[in-house]
Amino acid sequence: MRLTSSRLASRKIIKKGGGASKPESEKPTVNIVEGTLMLIFALMADVLDWLIIGSIPILGDIFDVIVWGIIYLWVKIRGFDQLSSRLNLGALFVELVPFGDVIPSFTIAVLGIILLNSALGRMMMRRFMGKPTRAILNAVSNV
Repeated sequence: MRLTSSRLASRKIIKKGGGASKPESEKPTVNIVEGTLMLIFALMADVLDWLIIGSIPILGDIFDVIVWGIIYLWVKIRGFDQLSSRLNLGALFVELVPFGDVIPSFTIAVLGIILLNSALGRMMMRRFMGKPTRAILNAVSNV
């Protein structure tokens, strides 16, 4: 009974918020150690996929899905925005396409996730991108 009432109360709170995005200070950020470790992981996965595992037909695809799952868990556990999840999903689609293993898509996706969710990346977006570009990125990440 208490569980049902607490779920209903949490739904009301979510509906009242209107799905607005969090302010910059409350968004999770990637620190240097975490970003470096994930970048090394993605680089190793792309190199292994390109040199060894990618040449074995079904095993290469299973490896790609496992790597995608690990990066997906990292994005979800840390609470990054929706655009980060979409970058990771795009990397998986590129890896599953025949001869798509040549492109280091997981490395590119992790770099994008780091840039979107780090203080340096947000500062670069504010400085080098105009207001319309930031508005589009914010709208896409909130969908």
